[in-house]
Amino acid sequence: MSSWRLRTLVIILVISVIGNFWFFLEHRQQGKKIEKVEMMVSLNIERSIRQSMRQIDFFLETGSPESFQRLQYAMEELASGFMQWVEMNQNDEEPNERMKAGLKAMEIMRNMLVSQLERQYQLQNQQLIEPDREMLLKVHDQLGRLLLIYHNIQGRLDALNNPLVSDGGLHQLTEQILETNLLYRHSVIPNIHPSYLNADEALQRAGERSLFLAPEKITLISDVVKIREGVHVYEAFVITLDGEVMVGIDARDGNLREYKYQEPATGESESVLTLEEALVQARRFLSYYFEGQVKEEFIFNQNGTGPPLYLFRFMPITDHEITLYSDAYYITISAVDGQPVHFTNDFSGTIPPDPNPQFSMEETRQELQQESGRVLYEGISVIRNFNTRFRPRLTYSFRVIRNGQSSMIHIDIETGKSIHETYDLFKTVNSVVWSK
Repeated sequence: MSSWRLRTLVIILVISVIGNFWFFLEHRQQGKKIEKVEMMVSLNIERSIRQSMRQIDFFLETGSPESFQRLQYAMEELASGFMQWVEMNQNDEEPNERMKAGLKAMEIMRNMLVSQLERQYQLQNQQLIEPDREMLLKVHDQLGRLLLIYHNIQGRLDALNNPLVSDGGLHQLTEQILETNLLYRHSVIPNIHPSYLNADEALQRAGERSLFLAPEKITLISDVVKIREGVHVYEAFVITLDGEVMVGIDARDGNLREYKYQEPATGESESVLTLEEALVQARRFLSYYFEGQVKEEFIFNQNGTGPPLYLFRFMPITDHEITLYSDAYYITISAVDGQPVHFTNDFSGTIPPDPNPQFSMEETRQELQQESGRVLYEGISVIRNFNTRFRPRLTYSFRVIRNGQSSMIHIDIETGKSIHETYDLFKTVNSVVWSK
């Protein structure tokens, strides 16, 4: 081998050794930086957990807006730090599902304290009431458990991909956080599961109240009660001669809260049902559930690839001309064959509270006009939602146009606060109130 080739190989070898040594030093330096960042994130999580617990104590003690703001800030920091911690320890090829579930629970906890509690706090004139205190005490206890779990699993997150390896109680805590949020946000009795019918009795009552379907068989989907917006239901399938219908059965009284035909008509038709024809079908279906005065409204939807549909909203009206918005019956009719394809009703038999107006309709409308321009008064309505703890509240109802969109705004007649606002595309069928 010639001397110049030898010298070239030596130079290449030296450069390679120097390069590898430099990359080694750089890798070690980067590793130290990553360890430092991980340590900072770790310390930040621990600090945020302790800070959130302290701020809960302070907020429960004082109930002041300042203490609430500090609690919200602490929870935002905790959720952000937890997300950084999970992301730093995730592997795209083998995601850590336990940590992802924990992150979801932490985000739900953050939303509960930052957004949902905020709504209740403001509606109660910046006062903490008992359901809020109960929830905060539960969260305080869960944060204490989270601190212990965090110390238990820190440094061995990779092992948690193995379902046989103990997660220190993370899964159990995650389930408890989800349950706390569910009962605080959606239960008709905040923080509590109300008394339920057993599944067999609920099915029996559902069968008695769905005889019009000529059911051949009713099968429970799950014996777990689902809770959403104050409604507690068992879900079941009803097998009929016409096919399969999914129903939601009220776990408290056995009423049907939802009906969904699994295979609505999808074929094209040379003619589409008129509003009057569809209304006849919807009224007939309503008669199985309700008899009395109602306000009739509808939407005709022929967009998309599905069949054209009529969506009707029937709102019961009391003898005192109060509209039970809370007890509305929503019935969707196929414009192809008149088949009722979907039905929902959240509450029934609501008794309006005695009126105790602290603000007149006129002064409420004038104040609203300053914000929204033209305002149309729609009468007094009963609302039941999270803002009312799912208890009936009397409201002045107004229709306004915002950004070219029709909206309904419901103002509590006692507090003067808006407790429900939604886009509303429904049109009145006619000015005549129908009664069976």
